[in-house]
Amino acid sequence: MIFRRKKAQKAQRGRAATNEIEQEQTEKTEGEKLCRECRVFVDSTAKSLPRITRIARMGKIRRNLESGNYLSMKSVKSVAKSSRNGAASTPDTSARRPDHTVRHCGALTIIEMLVSTTLLTFMVIGLTAMFMETQKAFKAGVKQSTTSDAGHTIIDIIGTDLSQMSDAQTPGITNLFWSGFTNDDTFQYQDASTHPYRTNQLQEIFALVHTNTQWLGIGYAVSNASPGVGTLYRYLVTTNAPLLDNSLFTPFLSNAVFATNFGLHFDRVADGVIHLRIHVFDQYGNEYEQGQEYASNNSFYRFSYPAPGYTNVLPGGITNIVPQAGLPNSIQLEVGVLEPEVFEQLRALPTTAQPAFLRRLGGNIQIFRQNIPISAATR
Repeated sequence: MIFRRKKAQKAQRGRAATNEIEQEQTEKTEGEKLCRECRVFVDSTAKSLPRITRIARMGKIRRNLESGNYLSMKSVKSVAKSSRNGAASTPDTSARRPDHTVRHCGALTIIEMLVSTTLLTFMVIGLTAMFMETQKAFKAGVKQSTTSDAGHTIIDIIGTDLSQMSDAQTPGITNLFWSGFTNDDTFQYQDASTHPYRTNQLQEIFALVHTNTQWLGIGYAVSNASPGVGTLYRYLVTTNAPLLDNSLFTPFLSNAVFATNFGLHFDRVADGVIHLRIHVFDQYGNEYEQGQEYASNNSFYRFSYPAPGYTNVLPGGITNIVPQAGLPNSIQLEVGVLEPEVFEQLRALPTTAQPAFLRRLGGNIQIFRQNIPISAATR
């Protein structure tokens, strides 16, 4: 009984193995037949396709057939039909065989390299020009700021001293003095040496100031003013004794006006001063011109207060007598400062070449003006 059962099982396994072998042979036969039919169809269809499309699409079909991915004849025909209708206009590069690959070069040509280099050169030139202009504007701003600060400082110092001017109320004592030499004047020319458009003057200025019980003699003068530009100095002498003479004014007159040996009582203020001048006005707004004294060669002039009285002619022919005044009513102060860099260039030139160089520097000079009311003046 048991022997029969084992024999039947062995026979059943044999039949199953036979059926499996027969099925594999049948599938292999059908696959070979399908391959032959597909190759015939593919070859006949490929003749009507472009070369790139034909290589891509037909190579894909062949690879599927050769790798054992058997397709039905219907699917092969549908793939070929889509290729014919343009659906495969873009080749599938992942499905190409190595021996049918279309190679594309990714390097730059010489013309492209020249164009890119030219564009890069123009960009570098533009950036360099922009940085140079920015640096130039920055340096110009620094120079202008330095000159402006120096001019405002000078104006503030001199203006503060002049506004505190006092009257000694003693005959023979000078309350205010200003003078100058015409040969120190410098000119800036617009187009030719016969058309000056500005004249710079350097004056010596002295003022008497009274604070509490102390008298101060304060003066301003420019040293080494050849050819018309130099260093500004401040003169200061004080005393607590009653002021009975010109002892505060005489050292300034002898050292700063008639000589250039600035020494004791003189302090340095600023360099590059090319213009220092005051305009003095009375209570009627008239500029003071009385008491002007000229030397024999007309190269030196000076004014001083107390000022003698004079006849003032008002609009409409009305005249009035202006009495002697000990102090002016107001003063207009003018200060011109040369740029520090240009001042150094001027000093480096020979003495004979400095005047011609200075005449062309109108754009490098800054002029500062301030109106100074005199608080102790008669209104």
